[in-house]
Amino acid sequence: METARYLLLLNPKSPSWSDVSGGHNRLRWEDIAVALSMGNLNQLSYVLARTKYCQDSSCAESLVKLVSGLVKSLAKKGQWRARGTLLTKLAQLACYESLQTSHCPACRGRGLRRNGMECDECHGSGRKPMSARSRYRFAGIDKRNWERRWQHRYEDVFRHLCDAENQALSHLSWQLHSDS
Repeated sequence: METARYLLLLNPKSPSWSDVSGGHNRLRWEDIAVALSMGNLNQLSYVLARTKYCQDSSCAESLVKLVSGLVKSLAKKGQWRARGTLLTKLAQLACYESLQTSHCPACRGRGLRRNGMECDECHGSGRKPMSARSRYRFAGIDKRNWERRWQHRYEDVFRHLCDAENQALSHLSWQLHSDS
């Protein structure tokens, strides 16, 4: 089976790498974890993929710590003024939204419309985006402040996680291609 087909069979809640024609599992989550550890995948991509695709709960805490560090470095670089646990909440929100698996209803999780263009609802991610209201409530920010300052900052953080996931999927594709 070609590598692209393997990636299509990957289900974030429980990896199913079964061959449709053969009906048996060719790869287990342990195999996915080994493929992730080969090569030089950056730490954020590795931990995100282990949490999402291998259901490694020990990596979930590490993921939040890594993203918190990322948020704090972005805040320092951008000179964000944040009170209390706001930066930690933004990191937790980005992790939660990255790990959620609800598919976009507009494109049915494909990220593309029928004409092959990027989906307007999910912007190509294939996931149902959280509402702005859910985001600012989770972060403990009022609506006006969220829209004025924090929404674009959060989107920068979330974009880093999306890039990390894309790197992990590309890495998996390469590792599984070289194995088969």
